[in-house]
Amino acid sequence: MGCGASLPKPDDFLVPSSEDGAQHLVPGLSKRDERMVVRMNPRKGGKPIIAEDSQGKAILSFQFEQGAAFGSPILMRDSNDAVVGALKTAQRVQPTALSGWEETSFYIYGLCPAYDSQQVGLKAGSVDLYRIAKVTRKPFSTTVTVVREDGGGTQTKLLMTCSNKIGFYPLRYICRAANGTGLAIVGRSKERPKRHEFTIAPGADVAMVVCVTLAHKLLDDEIPSNNTGAAGASGGPSM
Repeated sequence: MGCGASLPKPDDFLVPSSEDGAQHLVPGLSKRDERMVVRMNPRKGGKPIIAEDSQGKAILSFQFEQGAAFGSPILMRDSNDAVVGALKTAQRVQPTALSGWEETSFYIYGLCPAYDSQQVGLKAGSVDLYRIAKVTRKPFSTTVTVVREDGGGTQTKLLMTCSNKIGFYPLRYICRAANGTGLAIVGRSKERPKRHEFTIAPGADVAMVVCVTLAHKLLDDEIPSNNTGAAGASGGPSM
């Protein structure tokens, strides 16, 4: 995944997913028989991130509140501005520069429990959210792993992996299913300013792919460096 490496071609990489669409993080976004193209502006400071479909319709949005305390959730809203999920760091305290040597994680929350009897993990006003997945980066790796909550405080079912290609912004990503088949390719749009352009396999969980890609960058941003300083979940460089 070196700098300047090319992305695979969709025809060669993407494989239709057979997963149950009703179990998706936000049901109804994926297309069973065709690829989904999503464009999303890079993260830049506290500006909202908006994911749009190929027709320019907003399907998901994320709001970063300037000055929010470390550990504050980042709410995900649908096209009707209703809260449908959230992202939240798994770290109890602000990471330091030495955290780059440690494993760190982000949680993804959704409206429906991941398993029977799961307790509410987060409240957004009157909306109950449940912890669905955990996104983990290992030291000095450009790949994160995503595991699903399965009860008892454990996460053992691998859902997917996501790797970034180091280079210019906006960064590019490749997402693979647990069996290694291609789920999504995230390149750069041809417009200016450039946005992330997702090409997502038929039937794949669109909202999960978007959240995992965003969590990948958030994990990098919350670790201070000589170049960026302490970014946390409410500020930091572009994605």
